[in-house]
Amino acid sequence: MNESEQNSVETTKTSSLNLDAHIKTAQRKGASLYVVGGGLTLFVLAVFFLWLFIVKGFVVIINPSDARPSASISLSKGLGYVSDNRFYVFGSRAQLMITAERFETTYLDINESTPSTLDVLLTPSPAVISADLSHLEGETSWYIDDKLVQVSKTFEYSIAPGTYLLIADNPYYSDWTSVLNLERGETRQLELDLTRIEGQIVLNSVPSGASIFVDQRVVGQTPLTVPLAAGQYDIQLQLTNYETLEDNIEIRDDLTQPKRNYQLVPKKGQVQVNVSPAGGVLLLNGEATEPGLLSVSVNQKHQIRYSKEGFRPYQTSINVDLQTKDVLNISLEKMIGEVNFTSNLPAQVYLDNKLIGMTPQIKALQSLPTKVEFKREGYRNVVQTFTPKDKASINVQAKMLTEFEARRAEGRPLFVSTLGIEMKAFRPNAFTMGSPANETGRSRNEHQVKVDFSRSIWVSRHEITQAQFAAFDNKIPKSNKPLTMVTWLQAAKYCNWLSENEGLPAFYRIKNNQLLGFNQDSKGYRLPTEAEWEWLARKANRASATKYVWGNSDRLKNKIANFSDKSATGNQFVLDKFDDGFADIAPVGSFKADRAGLFDLAGNVREWVNDFYTNTSPNTVDVQVDYLGPLRGQQHVVKGASFNTGKFKDLRAAKRTIGEGAKNDLGFRIARYN
Repeated sequence: MNESEQNSVETTKTSSLNLDAHIKTAQRKGASLYVVGGGLTLFVLAVFFLWLFIVKGFVVIINPSDARPSASISLSKGLGYVSDNRFYVFGSRAQLMITAERFETTYLDINESTPSTLDVLLTPSPAVISADLSHLEGETSWYIDDKLVQVSKTFEYSIAPGTYLLIADNPYYSDWTSVLNLERGETRQLELDLTRIEGQIVLNSVPSGASIFVDQRVVGQTPLTVPLAAGQYDIQLQLTNYETLEDNIEIRDDLTQPKRNYQLVPKKGQVQVNVSPAGGVLLLNGEATEPGLLSVSVNQKHQIRYSKEGFRPYQTSINVDLQTKDVLNISLEKMIGEVNFTSNLPAQVYLDNKLIGMTPQIKALQSLPTKVEFKREGYRNVVQTFTPKDKASINVQAKMLTEFEARRAEGRPLFVSTLGIEMKAFRPNAFTMGSPANETGRSRNEHQVKVDFSRSIWVSRHEITQAQFAAFDNKIPKSNKPLTMVTWLQAAKYCNWLSENEGLPAFYRIKNNQLLGFNQDSKGYRLPTEAEWEWLARKANRASATKYVWGNSDRLKNKIANFSDKSATGNQFVLDKFDDGFADIAPVGSFKADRAGLFDLAGNVREWVNDFYTNTSPNTVDVQVDYLGPLRGQQHVVKGASFNTGKFKDLRAAKRTIGEGAKNDLGFRIARYN
């Protein structure tokens, strides 16, 4: 290849390379235009969708129609813009403000649920009425269409446009009335011309002839009719020797002719009243007052009375004048009466807690409420209040009762009754206790003693139960079974406890757990004496004494009492063919009452009685009245059989044993003198 051809080839190559470069540059420029065009398209689409989904448009229709020409719509909250009666909101919430001339501004809240077309009814601006009557006397009542809306001297009131009847009512002027046609937003200033009412005041006085002053200006004397314009007036009436009278009278539209009839009060004089003794009641013309310097009407008669309890009252009349001061000294005399103090039993008499002697007693005492107290040992104090009569004699009598008698007179239940202890009354008669020498099963200690009784007695129908004793000793279980495992001293203490709660003197004198003796005159609770127990078991409600509680029969009927029968366990002796239904102790009252009306006297548990047990033979010749047994001894007598008794001879009522302490089949019942 020659040089020219070679140059031509190189030139061709160079041209080819330049063309490729131009083509690549053009390609790069075309790609850039496509990118820019695509971006603009996406932006336009984004704005379109933003407008479509985020911006919301609304149309507002304003009513009434006469508000439209001056209406203005604007956004008070949120983003958007308003064009005429249309507005557009960016977002979901906004607030629209609508105004119009002489209409109230209205606010609309816009949210997701607001419709696109809004009907808005604007409220007309109210009219304002005003008036000034501050130059008139009295308050004015303002009525619109007969309804009271304000009471004031100046009037300003807002009201919806319309036609109204306005009334101004002042008590001292004729009513002002007007019909008002009010436009919206109008302010109406009223000029009112009210006419004052004329009237008169009619004045009378007793006595007449008093000078009349109206607002400190004299106008004449009573009686008088004074013509005056409506209003309030200060009135004064003046008359020699009489107090000045002052009043305020009003003439108004509903009372144009008020009338007054005055009773003039005389001027006061002075009287010094001194009294003795002090502390009474001083009356001036029937009205209570205090002693000292009194002011009274002059030249008139006044009644004075002074009285005090226990003194004769004093009464007089006085008449004073203006020139002198009277002095009245009053001294009362005591009222004295005779009092005769008596009582059914001799008793000490205390007057105001001071002993004056024993009944009967006669004393001269002042006629004052006086407390007297009658006292006698063992009896309830009697307290009375009395007032002696002036120059007369009265009797003050006391009925002395023991505490027990007083409680019964008051209708209070027996204490034993509250524990469920039922008492039965008896009047024992003479009989011979013990057993005859020929009685089968007799023991040598069953001495025949002739006894009689001078007093009635009360006896518990049942043996004392565990529950009844538990009120005294709370360590005892509460049940309806007879109390057992009790000593004679414990039983005696229980009796004294009952007496104390019943208001009775104790029968047993006990100190430091030692029996010191019996209070034989006491009606307090105690254990039955052996004589009483046997009389109840053998003689009560019978023509003659019997061998057993149930009579003289030596045959036992089943369930007649609680003895040791075939069901007993561990007993050495049992009664053959006998069945009482209980293996051991039975609740009280489980068996029928005996002839005396008592329960379990024959069996269930043995019973402590009051008497000492001794081996010394008693007096069997003389009749023993209210026999208490031996005066001394170490142990006490036990009577009756129990659920442990299995020998027939031990069922006899005359059977007696020595009590040597608490046993599981030994209890007690109680008694007392009536």
